[in-house]
Amino acid sequence: MNIKQVKYFVGAVDKGSLSAAAKDLYVTVQAISKAIANLETELGGDLLERGCRGVKPTEYGMAFYQRALDAITCFDELEVFSQTYRSREAGESLCLGLNTPPFNGNEQLRESVAQLVESQMGCRTSMELAMGERGFANLRGGALDALITLGSYRHPDVRCETVGMLAPAAMMRKSHPLAKQHTVSLADLEPYIVADPTWFSDSNRTIASLYRERSPRLAFASVDLENITDHMFNRDGIILTTGIEVMAKMHLDTAIIPLAPDDTMLVPVCLVSMEKRISPMLTRLYQVLLGAFLVISRGKGPMQAGGGCDA
Repeated sequence: MNIKQVKYFVGAVDKGSLSAAAKDLYVTVQAISKAIANLETELGGDLLERGCRGVKPTEYGMAFYQRALDAITCFDELEVFSQTYRSREAGESLCLGLNTPPFNGNEQLRESVAQLVESQMGCRTSMELAMGERGFANLRGGALDALITLGSYRHPDVRCETVGMLAPAAMMRKSHPLAKQHTVSLADLEPYIVADPTWFSDSNRTIASLYRERSPRLAFASVDLENITDHMFNRDGIILTTGIEVMAKMHLDTAIIPLAPDDTMLVPVCLVSMEKRISPMLTRLYQVLLGAFLVISRGKGPMQAGGGCDA
């Protein structure tokens, strides 16, 4: 028995499908199928029931799955310990940029992310706000090792890796006519102006750009940071954002209303780095952020773990 077999089995149970697990783990279906078959042979019992609609654990498989989760956690912690120990010896450091406009509490968020990365990787880590073209310029110039962005990045010189997915929401003033609804549909938003934010890089595929393509009936207008208050409070304007608590703190007296399920397109949270400067440290950073989103997605609402390279 080896840890790869165990991880493949857990992935198959989590996804309910060998093909979905293979896609998530970046291996072939044949590799997963063979590894699990070998594991079953070594253990002397069937772990999965296989059918035309996927797989599910046997009674033995479910009992094994619970213990396998603990084993994977212990193994991952051992890997992190080894990486952390080497990083501390080498005196490595990371400087990250959060690609978002200023909002209330952003310092706490940046500090929390930096502390998470530092504790998992053992290297000194800082995170600063890095908006739009300035943030991208700092990445290209080497002042930043990586950007964390909402929405994918499209540029030939960068690698954009999805670490998680967030559900979109509409931000508006608390006294807005839609603010008391549990969800809002795109049809609900049609009478109002939706912000097309100017504070992101042209390479950033924003939530607004996704929904401009999705719904040509929505009315968009360019809005810069100085005009956010006027847009929301004087014009009943809407800003498309994500349905997480921290975004509700971006501006006082605002409400965050999730989009209706039929209109929801999950938005990627991405780790963006320069293609020519990919390093083992950035690979470890991706794994740490991906793991953090996995933990969040298993415990709380509108988030999902990511995985994969978008550019």
